[in-house]
Amino acid sequence: MAASTLKRRKISWGSHSPKEKLNLLKRLTISGEPDDFLDILAGIEDIGIATKQLIDICLNASPEIKKLTALRTKSKSIAEAIIPTIQDLDCLIDLVCNGASIHIRKNAVIGIDDIDTLTNLYQRLDGADKTVCKVLKEKLGEASIKQSSIQVMTKPTVKKNEDESSSQTSTNQRVYLNEIVHFKQELKKQSIKKIASLDKLQNDINEL
Repeated sequence: MAASTLKRRKISWGSHSPKEKLNLLKRLTISGEPDDFLDILAGIEDIGIATKQLIDICLNASPEIKKLTALRTKSKSIAEAIIPTIQDLDCLIDLVCNGASIHIRKNAVIGIDDIDTLTNLYQRLDGADKTVCKVLKEKLGEASIKQSSIQVMTKPTVKKNEDESSSQTSTNQRVYLNEIVHFKQELKKQSIKKIASLDKLQNDINEL
């Protein structure tokens, strides 16, 4: 059957064997008109093709066919299989706002990590889609907790650096003082004036 024929007339699915239906649907997703197969691919129109096979066909379809299928489907299995493969942020936003199934809308939210986008969607859908808003709120809460954790983890690092610096300063002071004591012992019988100067230096270091 030629591609042009696939585009021109509606398929009589009942006259085909299961294997023929599967092969024909695969061809339609490539060369047919979307209206000829989208309801079948989305699991809305049952022609005897298993959901797993529909998912396999959809996963190998173009991004546009995936999106159109996702917008229509009400199948939880199809939604959970398709959404993780969609990376385009605008597409996910469209699915959150316009997906026919709550399964699609929820999974589309889960696929979004951008905080500003999640916030805008929450403000836009507040009161209009309670289930989706609940998921949005949970994701925003998780993001807030994660950000707080990062800030908390950063602070001890700064304090640790300060403690290390303070410890190094104290160590250097002890080294200098020990050297002064040693020099004082060596110079004890040589110069009272030099010892007095060293006493002053030692006092200055103690005051640091």
